[in-house]
Amino acid sequence: MTVLVMIDGLPPAAEQPAVSYEWDRLGAVGIGGRMRCAAAPWFTWFGQEALLAHCQGRDLPLGYLAALACLAEPVDPARIWCCVGFTHLYQKQQDLLFLSPERTGQRVEECWALAESLAPEWAASGWQLHRPALCDASAAGWPGYFLLSRAPGSSGESWAVASTPLSELEGTSLRARMPGGPQAALLMRTLTDGQLLLARHPLNLQRRQAGRMLLNTPWLWGFGSGQEVARPPSGSPGLFCTADPVLAGLARTAGWQTAWLDEQADWQNLLAVIGQSLQAGLLVIHCSLPALLARHQAEAAWLESLQKIDQQLLKPLLALCGQTEQRVVISSFHPAKQGGSAESWEVPWVMAQGRALQKKRRFWHRGQFGRGEIQAQSVLQAEWKR
Repeated sequence: MTVLVMIDGLPPAAEQPAVSYEWDRLGAVGIGGRMRCAAAPWFTWFGQEALLAHCQGRDLPLGYLAALACLAEPVDPARIWCCVGFTHLYQKQQDLLFLSPERTGQRVEECWALAESLAPEWAASGWQLHRPALCDASAAGWPGYFLLSRAPGSSGESWAVASTPLSELEGTSLRARMPGGPQAALLMRTLTDGQLLLARHPLNLQRRQAGRMLLNTPWLWGFGSGQEVARPPSGSPGLFCTADPVLAGLARTAGWQTAWLDEQADWQNLLAVIGQSLQAGLLVIHCSLPALLARHQAEAAWLESLQKIDQQLLKPLLALCGQTEQRVVISSFHPAKQGGSAESWEVPWVMAQGRALQKKRRFWHRGQFGRGEIQAQSVLQAEWKR
């Protein structure tokens, strides 16, 4: 059985920090190399290549996938779904730039109040607002957005829009991130109407008085239905642990079991889940926080998140798997530094098993994390799933 730890935001092999991590040690005593990835690698991992091909030039149905993981009620695949969040748009010289949700100090109840105030406008266009069940379980479980859905029109509209996820807007200009596609003009009108309502919302007046950033812009993305999503095979391939609702929903479409991972909290609960699941099939642990921090150029917080994963997750995990002869792979799908327009990129990986997981690094070990043969994701994926 394989335990796969995917840490988005790992430093490139050529730019390893002075701190030595568990993946550095395994790079010396295990086997590894580099993996070549292309756009949306998780969709390939979960067998959604046809969906990728179908959605060329428009949004992947991220709203529908997030709904599968976030909502307590049944999710209708025939409806059109999207994500909705809030950001701060400000003027710099002749341009309008976005701030990320992390920099605006958002709270779930504040954003829900804003969403409810816009709900009547959205309802007039056929959109229904949904609150993720994770918000009610824990404020830390809020993914940073809510969900909208609508029944398709009589013409079978698909809402073909090309929009940017909220998490990727940080520091970019509105001019560069203008939505595209047949429904782009309608979407921009929806966003503009929302800006007018938010400008005079009492909550924003309170934020201004408190010296806080205004949440002056709603943002919608991830349009699509579940009609083109491949249906799951019979049986469960394994357990997928993540804090990303989209990826959790994607895993469920492939028949996987899922578990919520809170990267800000203590790792003991996850380690307990891992201990109970080691014999149940492939186990995948996905950490996304380092990539988010690297994207926002928060270097100190990025290094702190890597050290926390190293000390609180990997050390006890490797000790546990070493006792049970499990195989562990450490890799990533998205490095810390990745060009937004790159069609493909390379990430490091390392694999070790059994007692090698606890083997000390000696001066005669010449291996290094991320150095070695370059292989395609599909090749390594087949090997890791065996």
